[in-house]
Amino acid sequence: MSAAFGGARSFSGSRIVGEALNTATTGALGSPRLAPSKGGHVSKAGRPPEPWKRTMIIDAAASVFTERGVNSTSLQDLADAAGVSRAAIHYHFSGMDGVILGVAEQGYRLMYTLRAAAIAQETDARAQLVTMMRMGIPADPPSEYLVMYESIATFRANIDFLPVMARMSKDQFDLYLAIVNRGVAQGYFRPREAVEVIGWNLLAIEDAAGIYITIRTSPEAEVMRGRILSYASSSLDCDLDEENSRQRERGVG
Repeated sequence: MSAAFGGARSFSGSRIVGEALNTATTGALGSPRLAPSKGGHVSKAGRPPEPWKRTMIIDAAASVFTERGVNSTSLQDLADAAGVSRAAIHYHFSGMDGVILGVAEQGYRLMYTLRAAAIAQETDARAQLVTMMRMGIPADPPSEYLVMYESIATFRANIDFLPVMARMSKDQFDLYLAIVNRGVAQGYFRPREAVEVIGWNLLAIEDAAGIYITIRTSPEAEVMRGRILSYASSSLDCDLDEENSRQRERGVG
């Protein structure tokens, strides 16, 4: 089980995000640029009333969505799980889609900030890249992480969600690109195609693995990690197996 994600199904994602943001670096490997969504009710001061209640609803929703599935959960189910009224949910969110987006954003922030913090502990680009890949395909993904992938259909159907998805993808791509460029500068990576192409391909493989894991049709995470590792090693002309073995023994991801 991952040191970063292990046992994640039982913790409050919002608390972990807060802690990770305190340790993540700034700049290319820093906190995400993702702005808060417009899915919630916002006061004239620009902040949701009783933000602790909004967080409580998101945490409860993450658990319920994981147990029942996003499409099988009603607003009343969310209210019962959070111990609030349906009116309270409407007060803090635009409706079910707003709650889904809130949980998905939390999953994204969780994934991004924990990875950025872990990457910042390494100076060797090879170690950074393997860390990035392993944590991007976690063995025991948090509830928020699963909801993030399960919600893709909702994002696609709602034009307001598209900018959020675009920023999520761009932030992850920027992490990969920064690591690849660092590896080139350190002399470890010898790209066989444009670094931008490699960055997007790594992200695409990671996302595909996440979707397959979410719908439970993929092999175990370690097998999927091997596939992204194989592409990275080939496209960068750099053997990453030794570093991957080291991190597997340490329980990274």
